[in-house]
This record gives sequence, C-alpha cells and structure tokens, in this order.
Amino acid sequence: MEKLQRVDRVANSLTADELERRLPEIDLIGDEQIAADTARVFLQWCPDYFWEKRASKNHHAPDERGEHGNWLHTKRVFLEYNTVARSWTEQQLITAREYHCGQAACLLHDMMRYGWPSENNSHSVNNHDRIMAEIIREESALPEPVAAACDSHMGSWGEGPLPQSNLEQLVHTADMVASADYNGVGVFMPSEELQELGVTEVNFDE
Repeated sequence: MEKLQRVDRVANSLTADELERRLPEIDLIGDEQIAADTARVFLQWCPDYFWEKRASKNHHAPDERGEHGNWLHTKRVFLEYNTVARSWTEQQLITAREYHCGQAACLLHDMMRYGWPSENNSHSVNNHDRIMAEIIREESALPEPVAAACDSHMGSWGEGPLPQSNLEQLVHTADMVASADYNGVGVFMPSEELQELGVTEVNFDE
C-alpha cells in the first residue's frame, strides 16, 4: 500500500496501561503471542479518533452513533464473536488458533474506520477494511487469518473481498449482529466513559 511506504506509525496518545484500561478484552485472547501482537498494533497504529468518534450516523445501535460509539461497537463485536466462537471451535468448524485470530480481528477490524488521521474524514471510509488488513500484513507479526478476517469483515459493503473461510464468515457475522439497530447490550468491563453512556457490564462465561 502506497500510504504505508510513507508512514511507519500513527501518532497517538495511547500507553500500554491506558490500552489495558480501555480494551481489557486483549487479555482474553487465548494465545499470549497473538494478544501481545494485537496490543502492539494498537499502540503503534491506533488513531486517537478510534476512541472518540461514532461508529456510524445511521447504522448501528443508537448509543454507537455518538461519542465513543466506534469503541463501544468494537467491544460488542468481540462479545458477539466469543459467544459463538466457542461453539464453532467445539464443532471443529474453526481451530483453537483460528478462534484466537478471530478475537484479535474483532478488536482490530474498525481501528481505521475513518481512514488515515491526516485525511480528517468526517465519515467512515469504505476502504477501512483494506487499510487495516494492509497494516496487519505489512507492519505486524500477527498471523494471516487476522488480516484476512479484517479485510473481509464488511462483506458486500466494503472494498475488501467477501468472506471465504469459516473464520472470516464468523467475524463478519459477529460484526453484523453487533451493528444491529437495537438498544444494544452490555460489554466486558466498560470503562468510566462508557458507563456514563449507560453501558452495563457483561461477564464472560469461561
């Protein structure tokens, strides 16, 4: 990607401690290396807007259409994915490693929703799937299934390919369910900012 030839990181104000506070889900990724590499991508590439901007203007739950909406949506996608992925793993539709790759993809898939920060986009860009996949492939040690799941997560509505593997279909489906226009559900360990929006806590059934 031409952009990556000019940029080797995105300036942000994120620290490791702050990332852990905002996305404790990273610690739930069942593979320590994938979890560590996911954290590195956030620390190096996550735009500050990821935490502040809405998920979308019209599509997504009402509380995802305002401040912190993209962040909240990401946490919900992770929740929906984990709810189903345990069963898919038991059914051998995905492997344990794919399960963990999907966890990473769910956290990363909308990181670049508004494109490169320097573009100052006021709306979601249709190629954010492609941007994220390229960052993962070119600038991280994460396995290819993470990139592929990010690349295809938008299905027919993005610029990336359609989901092909079971894992890609599962990440896409989790994203679609979490984007449904309803009042939403709680999330795992919501931060103070999200609690102020009325978001409640959901505990994982390990």
